[in-house]
Amino acid sequence: MKLRKLIVLIAIVSLLTALALIKNNVTKKQLVQEEIAASQPFALTQDLPAGFIRKITIYRGDDEKNKIILLKDNTDNWRIENKFNVKARKENVENLLKDLSDLKGELRAESKSVFGDFYLEDAQGIHIILEAQDAKTLAHIIVSPDKPGWDSSFLRLKDSEKIILAPKDIPGRLNIYNKEAKLDNNYFADFKLLSFDPKKIEKIETARKGKNLFTLVKKKESDAKYNWDFEPAVKKVEIDSGKIDSFLQNASNIFAQDSLDPSLTDYGFGQDNFNLALETDEKKTLAIEVGNYMEKEKAYYVKITPENQVFKVPEQAIQNIRKDKNYFLKEKTPAKK
Repeated sequence: MKLRKLIVLIAIVSLLTALALIKNNVTKKQLVQEEIAASQPFALTQDLPAGFIRKITIYRGDDEKNKIILLKDNTDNWRIENKFNVKARKENVENLLKDLSDLKGELRAESKSVFGDFYLEDAQGIHIILEAQDAKTLAHIIVSPDKPGWDSSFLRLKDSEKIILAPKDIPGRLNIYNKEAKLDNNYFADFKLLSFDPKKIEKIETARKGKNLFTLVKKKESDAKYNWDFEPAVKKVEIDSGKIDSFLQNASNIFAQDSLDPSLTDYGFGQDNFNLALETDEKKTLAIEVGNYMEKEKAYYVKITPENQVFKVPEQAIQNIRKDKNYFLKEKTPAKK
């Protein structure tokens, strides 16, 4: 009888020991899995189809009226919808999308109660909404303007309590460098009036009061040689090609100070000011129409076509292209005595 009890007791002890070992192994395996998971970056946005993004809306949670709305047009150029559809700086938009398309980082918290500690409450953070062609929201990211370092950011998704520390300076991509900074459309605006290769311009026309001042045409002499001449040709004059190159460089580097509402009618276009039209080798015409002068700002109202957009342009930029016929002539060499 005692032997049977001893055998049963040994069996029970053995079973308990075996169960303890199994539990210990399971616990160790679970701890290892948790350590591996903790060591791996948490993906906030994974495989985000950046190529399908057609609209980006950006705003501060406490200032929803002051938004930046970027739209991709039919030519795949980004424009600022709520800034008179002015063209956006391609590199600024693409750099932002590159950082947002695959956001990974260290999981720092998983509780709504600590959003305020990270400056990630809805009213505190910077909202970035990415949409596809059909207005489908691909991601709604909230970024903290309170950066932990110059090259990192705290972020979360709108409907998630997970907060990550990502090795990306997202606020910097928005020109936000402190908690109080405001969003500014101008940071994304491309204020370069005309984008063209000066070597591909084949015709220059200027006019005032609707009357042609002069026309210069590039004429091909051989496969590698071109000459400029007035149209109609002017006898006994020589064109200085270097001055034409300088003129076209100036025209290709005109930057506005701001974009304006094109629907207003008090800009002075079509009066007695200066017009410039450039024709490319693909027969595309780029044109500038100069309007009224603003004495206080030392600037002109300028309209570009075919976009029909209006800008405020510094006086000096216009003076650099407001040239008469004589400017393009070679200087005569004084006769030797």
